Amino acid sequence: MKGPPAAAKIGISTSSSPTGVSQPDEIFEPLSPMANQTNSTKLPSWSPQASPKADDDKTPESGSPGPAPTPPHVYPDILPVSSRTRWLRRMLGLNYNYGKLLHPKEWSSPSKPIYDEAVDPLNLSETSGEAHPNSRTFFDTRVEPLETQMWDDFFQPQGDQARLSFSLFEDIWHLLTVDLPLMKVLLIEIAIEVFLILTTTILLTLLSLATGQNTHETTAELFIFKLLLSLSTVRLSTDSVWGWREGPISPPIEVILLSLHSWLHWLLLNIASAIVVARAMRPLKQVTFTNDCVLDHQFLNIRLQILRFKTVGLKNLNISLSCTLKNGVFYDLPLTNGMNKIAAWRGAGPMNIKHEINEDSPLHPSKKHGINLIRISLQATDTSGLPVNETMTWYDSSSIFQGDGAVKMFRDKGVRPPQILYGAKWRDAYSFFNDFPHLPALSVDLNNFTRAVVSEPPKPEPPSQGDDNNV
Repeated sequence: MKGPPAAAKIGISTSSSPTGVSQPDEIFEPLSPMANQTNSTKLPSWSPQASPKADDDKTPESGSPGPAPTPPHVYPDILPVSSRTRWLRRMLGLNYNYGKLLHPKEWSSPSKPIYDEAVDPLNLSETSGEAHPNSRTFFDTRVEPLETQMWDDFFQPQGDQARLSFSLFEDIWHLLTVDLPLMKVLLIEIAIEVFLILTTTILLTLLSLATGQNTHETTAELFIFKLLLSLSTVRLSTDSVWGWREGPISPPIEVILLSLHSWLHWLLLNIASAIVVARAMRPLKQVTFTNDCVLDHQFLNIRLQILRFKTVGLKNLNISLSCTLKNGVFYDLPLTNGMNKIAAWRGAGPMNIKHEINEDSPLHPSKKHGINLIRISLQATDTSGLPVNETMTWYDSSSIFQGDGAVKMFRDKGVRPPQILYGAKWRDAYSFFNDFPHLPALSVDLNNFTRAVVSEPPKPEPPSQGDDNNV
């Protein structure tokens, strides 16, 4: 049975706003299946970005309609996880399914929970409010690396960049251990090894020809013999392939050359091993933030999720939250109750990181300048004692970082940029089992991690019944 249009449910105007309210999110098509496919979202009057603007729909001379607005860019939904990937994750004991855990009363046995694979993975029937028109359907892992790349590409350095280098060898080491992919590093090691073998073979061949110690009929046979000798120097068992052959005793100069080749090979192996160990010791990505952040009249809210929540926990969390306004000034955003330091966090449930929108907040509607971006940083230690560092940035749609050139790489890959959702709050992710004989007792809907719903504005308080002289 079809219900009323989503625009009628959440009060979205399907035509241009008669009041001319600023539309921060209007350049993006809503991705939620529950939201109407429209880009004209009227912001509440208490939104920090809601400000009147001149009526420019008509030209002052003739009163004829102005140029048609540019249609919004439509971003496709994220790619689903393939059945093959789910099967491989299941074989490896990793998280793989998207079913819904049934109530413990419906379990077939107390020790084995039942997952209903037929349940709609969107889980849109269980709502905690009407879907925000710009809410995402699923968490998209492509947003964060693209945002980092966009920020790096946004700035064009000028001048002598080589002056910023304290050590060439440190720069090369950083290139090998951080910047280059592991496959390229391995290919470089193989290429250098082949180059050393061929170079040594050529030098040995030329040395034999120059000294007149060539006992082979042709130069090709001499080259092959020296190639086998070079391969044997790098500890490759060539005798088992070509068979053992008696050869002339190497002259002193050839022994020196082979010793140098063997030492260079040993040095190359040690450097390659050190690079692999250095890359393996780099901390893994253990946490992530939501693709968007939500902002309403009460709070700025950001969610944090542990990726491998079955075995990984966080200790000594230090959270820094800041914003940059349109005037380019940075402001600190203290967390609710001053909880910028948290002792520990673990489990499958997301953490809500909030900043209260009071009169002292830089995000309060009374402030003169609008929001440019919001940024968060997390430093913690995981259960293995390794450091955890994570950061994320969200942008207002009118920010200079959200121009056509800045979001081009997002559009080329069909990914929505990280944005600030105004007049929104997160969809509930927690629900308690009413009656449970044993654990688990709390249900966590991971699909709702990054889904937003419309936040209703506060209702006006009734006027107080005071004296007649009160105005």
